[in-house]
Amino acid sequence: IDAFDPPASLRFESDRLYMDYGWTKKTFKKFDDSQPTLEDLRKYYGTYYSEDLNIYYKVYKKEDQVYIQIKNNNPILVFPKPINPRINWNSKNIVWIGFSMMKFQFDEDKKVNGFLIGDNRVKGIWFEKI
Repeated sequence: IDAFDPPASLRFESDRLYMDYGWTKKTFKKFDDSQPTLEDLRKYYGTYYSEDLNIYYKVYKKEDQVYIQIKNNNPILVFPKPINPRINWNSKNIVWIGFSMMKFQFDEDKKVNGFLIGDNRVKGIWFEKI
């Protein structure tokens, strides 16, 4: 892109966008907004713990529905698409649960090892799968 000094360059390859602008080099991966299936969600089942908040979250399946339960509170239906418009899967590993965004994380073997949670006030609270 010639209008910039130093010149910027953009390059698309497969599912990535590469941007070079002077000393800044960025790589962007295409966002997959496809919705999870019941089978996709199986890997998230389990209990998660945040040392920072001293709180447990549980993700589990009951019949053909998936729930998230925080401490001993009422479970939150997250699959199939609940009637509550505040619950929304933004991709196969990111879900908005009405007051916070949960982004499931994976280890080198592509196994779920926890999730990060946050909202407008707090970001990056780690919950480890136990």
